[in-house]
Amino acid sequence: MKKTLLAALCFLSYSQSPLHATDRVGVAPSSSVRDLAVEKSAVLSQFVENLVLPQYRALQSSSETLAAEISIYVQQRNQASLDRARAAWRASRTPWEQSEAFLFGPVDSLGYDPALDSWPLDLGAFASALPEFAAQEQLDMFEVDPALKGFHAMEYLLFGLNNDKELESFTESEYRYLQSLATHQVEIAALLLSSWTEGSEGSPAFAETFKTAGAPENEAYPSQTAAFQELLEGMAGIADELALTKLGEPLESRDPNLVESRFSHNSLADFLSNLQGIRMVYMGGTGPEPEAASIAALVTADDSALHQKILAALNQTQVDLEKIPQPFVAAIGYDEGRNLVAMAKQSASTLFASLDQDLRAYLAR
Repeated sequence: MKKTLLAALCFLSYSQSPLHATDRVGVAPSSSVRDLAVEKSAVLSQFVENLVLPQYRALQSSSETLAAEISIYVQQRNQASLDRARAAWRASRTPWEQSEAFLFGPVDSLGYDPALDSWPLDLGAFASALPEFAAQEQLDMFEVDPALKGFHAMEYLLFGLNNDKELESFTESEYRYLQSLATHQVEIAALLLSSWTEGSEGSPAFAETFKTAGAPENEAYPSQTAAFQELLEGMAGIADELALTKLGEPLESRDPNLVESRFSHNSLADFLSNLQGIRMVYMGGTGPEPEAASIAALVTADDSALHQKILAALNQTQVDLEKIPQPFVAAIGYDEGRNLVAMAKQSASTLFASLDQDLRAYLAR
């Protein structure tokens, strides 16, 4: 989902600034200062190489699988091939929703996020535009309004309004546009990965830009602190969105149209993937224990109580999300379900506060 992320803060930390490298003129910098800079560099490299690039490769691979399954379905038009296409759509959501914990860099600045995941889908405009889109022999998907393409346009065509679309309901226009949507997702996923590994639009590879934060020639991240603030904004941003937008808005309004991934009943899986993305960025990997080069390891070394607080907030949010009955779009309509959604919202809000206040204060030291 498109979100507005705060710009990276461009200020130098005490530990990185050459003005503070020594206590007084002529005294060599202490090893602890040098080690901290090295540790932070390792965290940034770990984040890029072990999280970002694998996630974006998984997104590209799963998008290719989705496009292939949709192509098979359009050719065969039977229930088995439709079921495989639907399963491929769900599988492709996982790496994308996890990556929403780091929606910065090219995915934001080059508009790849809205091209993939604009929500809500404008059903009226979509219905009006679909025949025109399908009639074009050479439809330029890059010119199509993001609100009419991406994951949720495919979701609506594959699953129907309430996850109940029957095989006989598909039209020729829908078959044609499905293929265009799937092909375009592969293109966007490839561009997103390439922007990190090779660069784009005259800019160098964003992976190197991020890993070399604090280098003299790095204008995007003139300090390591600026890069760590970017990581913080990514984690806190999706925690806030999970609490207020993904859980809170449907809860307060009881409006099913505000439920993301409502057509497929994949909402709770999306939410849990968002949470897993936060955990992965904080822990430096996908395992249950912090990686040696991770934000969690840095925090633990200085403030083990803060680490336990963040970990407890992550775990409680997961527990409460898993208590919500499926499908989420139905749970917001009755008292017991709404109570459980409210609990998850509160847990996600607590997680956001731990990141936005406590972790922010730690990283600003």
